[in-house]
Amino acid sequence: MQWILIGVVIGYLLMVIVVANQVDGQRFVRKSRMKLAYPYNVTDTGGDVAIERVQEMSRDGLLSVLLMGTVSVPLLFSGGALMSAVMPMPAPNEGPEIAANTALVVAAIGMIAGVFCGGLVFYRPLRERIARLIGDRGTFNPDSAVHKTALVLALIFLAYTLMDILLVGGVAGYAENLEEQSVGASDALANLFIMVFVAFAGVGLTVRRPIRAVLQRLSLRLPTLEDVLWGIGTAFMCLVAIVMFSTVLVLVFSPEALEQQGAASEQIARALGGSLVVAFLAAFSAAVGEEILFRGALQPVFGIFVTTAFFALLHTQYAFTPGSLAILLVGGAFAVLKERYSTTAAIIAHFTYNFVLLGSAYFLLQAEEAGLLPDGAESIILVTSLILPF
Repeated sequence: MQWILIGVVIGYLLMVIVVANQVDGQRFVRKSRMKLAYPYNVTDTGGDVAIERVQEMSRDGLLSVLLMGTVSVPLLFSGGALMSAVMPMPAPNEGPEIAANTALVVAAIGMIAGVFCGGLVFYRPLRERIARLIGDRGTFNPDSAVHKTALVLALIFLAYTLMDILLVGGVAGYAENLEEQSVGASDALANLFIMVFVAFAGVGLTVRRPIRAVLQRLSLRLPTLEDVLWGIGTAFMCLVAIVMFSTVLVLVFSPEALEQQGAASEQIARALGGSLVVAFLAAFSAAVGEEILFRGALQPVFGIFVTTAFFALLHTQYAFTPGSLAILLVGGAFAVLKERYSTTAAIIAHFTYNFVLLGSAYFLLQAEEAGLLPDGAESIILVTSLILPF
């Protein structure tokens, strides 16, 4: 049942993304006087322009309907949470009871996200305001259906993620869920597929761009010597910075505070660090999927700062702990690397960073099981897991 639901969601997203690309393909090709061979063959005759305009208006209306369907998700969450706060019901045996104040916060997040995203769909001045805030750091176009769709979907997903972690009981509840679900390599590979799928579809594969143009748009290429050297070098610079950051955490926070902050990320480290093969697959999946989606697809549109902040906020296992700051800094390093070289270089850096940390977690877990770690040394595993960018 869960996979059927996931398939329906992916299918719906594909429909939204394809329609958005078709709208942009017609709108911007129609305004151009160039004769294009792919994917449209446009002439300057009045009849063809009139047909293009009718098709554009029809698909634009369909896109608005589809986007409002996605906007309904946080609104439905908001309504359900509000009803839970006003008329609390006995919680089922298998689920946690939702406190009234938590339900109200969730309702507020859902309502704000739904209303704001609805405004983005229909109110162009609001999109113009976003474009001015991004400025020259990105290429966000308030008239682009693809850019509008990307912004709305990103904000809805972020709101859903925040509401979800609040409903499960914060970091502690999220950690319990991860322990029950037994996160593994299959989850990482599934996330890889979804992120790559969304990135390639989002930039218009087969709809507005052939595969070669898609790879160029995503800044993907065969690794050059510069990509490899700067990728590995950036990863190790990040690792040195993170070791220093972790040392500060150990000195500032008590072991109990570290355990509370890193509860969820520790579950991820223990699940993915139990085997070097699983560690490799998880590091590879996260590096390829996240870099292609965030740095390749989104960063050119929204700029380094917005994309990096979004990247950090979606790592819900940190939930505004100091680990969020670490991920923000690491994500920023990957973003600059992509800007100067390529997404390929950022993938190499991300993979190296992930695999070194997960490999360290593997050997620490082996030492822990063999009883080779002294009492209290588990905090090393906690700190290591606290800075995994998953």
